[in-house]
Amino acid sequence: MTPREVINSATLLLGRPDLVQAAESKFYSCLKSAHSNIKTPRDFKTKSTATISRYNSTATIALPSEVREVLGLRQYSDFTMDVDSNIIPGTEIVSTSDFVNAGQNLISKDYYGFAEPRTYIISGANINIRGLSDSATAVGISTVAWPTFRYSPTISDFISDSWILAECPQVVESYLLWHLSKIHKDKDSIAIYAEDIRINVQYLTHVFSSESL
Repeated sequence: MTPREVINSATLLLGRPDLVQAAESKFYSCLKSAHSNIKTPRDFKTKSTATISRYNSTATIALPSEVREVLGLRQYSDFTMDVDSNIIPGTEIVSTSDFVNAGQNLISKDYYGFAEPRTYIISGANINIRGLSDSATAVGISTVAWPTFRYSPTISDFISDSWILAECPQVVESYLLWHLSKIHKDKDSIAIYAEDIRINVQYLTHVFSSESL
């Protein structure tokens, strides 16, 4: 289903065509809520590469807004640019240890009790990296991403690349119905759609359990 089909279906079920605008504004949060229940290879994002300006082996890089989780970092000693100004990584710098997420490991110590030489932490829309090689000029970032949701002037409507929306749209619709019910504090509807969320999420995780990471 398309975002518009889900929005129209939800407002029709509630008998509230006046909530279309509210449904549009809540849709992306509902889409992300649906995706937060499961993580599969379909959620992987193609590695992105950014040039860096180091200061004492540290760097701060802006992350794309749809990033859900950072899977890993790679350092490169050189890079080139294609005709569209995209960064093409060159020679990878082989490290003796991986970068560790200091946000999940506050002590950032290795197995032997020594401080991890390479760490990163996500701060708002940025990733702060420590322990870069002196010869690093670019960093490759592998991530798990949230689905996209944007307005397309071509079709004059919203579009999304969400695989859940395409294959299991009832999960997204359940979240949307629940949110819309909360707007007008309809306790009965809130309870009904909260249960629908539970059932549909259970179905989602069961059907796609073999893909779950």
